[in-house]
Amino acid sequence: MRILIVGAGAVGGYLGACLTRAGRDVTFLVRSGRAAQLARTGLQVSGARGAFNVSAKTMIADELREPFDIVLVSVKSYAINEAIAQFTPAVGPNSTIIPVLNGMRHMRSLNDGFGTERVLGGYAMFSANLNEEGGVVLNTQFAHLTFGEQVGGLSKRTDTIAELLTVDGFEVHASDAAMQDMWEKWASIAANTSATGLMRAAVGDILSAPGGRRMMLDIVAETCAVAAAAGFALRPPMIEFMVNFFTTEGSTVVASPLRDIERGATTEGELIIGEFADRARALGVQTPLLDLTRCHFGAYEFRRRRERARAQ
Repeated sequence: MRILIVGAGAVGGYLGACLTRAGRDVTFLVRSGRAAQLARTGLQVSGARGAFNVSAKTMIADELREPFDIVLVSVKSYAINEAIAQFTPAVGPNSTIIPVLNGMRHMRSLNDGFGTERVLGGYAMFSANLNEEGGVVLNTQFAHLTFGEQVGGLSKRTDTIAELLTVDGFEVHASDAAMQDMWEKWASIAANTSATGLMRAAVGDILSAPGGRRMMLDIVAETCAVAAAAGFALRPPMIEFMVNFFTTEGSTVVASPLRDIERGATTEGELIIGEFADRARALGVQTPLLDLTRCHFGAYEFRRRRERARAQ
């Protein structure tokens, strides 16, 4: 089966590199600059689970001519509409789309564009970033890819895809409750984005600060309350994971929107936190820390645009 990975950033790059190393037929849909970079250096991976380099097969949007069996979408959430326009030629009647974006808004765009029967629910759970040379750096020992039918339950399709994607480097889970899983991931990344983005510090740094542990647990409580009000109460193992994750002393994990702030780039803050806060308002759930974080990211974005406009 032919796999198209839309984007070769930290998430798509890591998953695609592991699949390529295992001999799967993987093509990355990238911009011309990234294609040239990968042609020069290969796709380099380093970090918590070792280092390796693979030769990456790439295409730019104008080169797409025929459908792929699996289209794994790993762009930033704010770029989903542009990405859809680019990879549409790769989607045929038997193609399956697996999104691993942050938040939930992209599901509406994908469903509207291709129909719910072609789109699975999905997410990736690990921390990674690109280094200055364009290589992927994995920051966590764990790396998980979860996907499943939006209507719930297992299917022959998800079983087949799970078998294909099961390779060394990350764990694969075909879920019978994909939307529940996506809400749990969203709650987790909203908490991480809020805490590390608001404090502009890693989890361990926040825990070392006065009141840091209390604030961290309060943010977790807010995201859990919104998910529960929406009908997707977090299950005990996920709550345990979040509490452990956000109380690990010395942790250097930060959410990707903070990395974006630090390099002066556009963030996913509004798509992760803003939409979560909107859901909270509609459901009557009070989320003062999430609201403050939304203001924080919004102020950053407005300042960034103002300063860029002035510099032009």
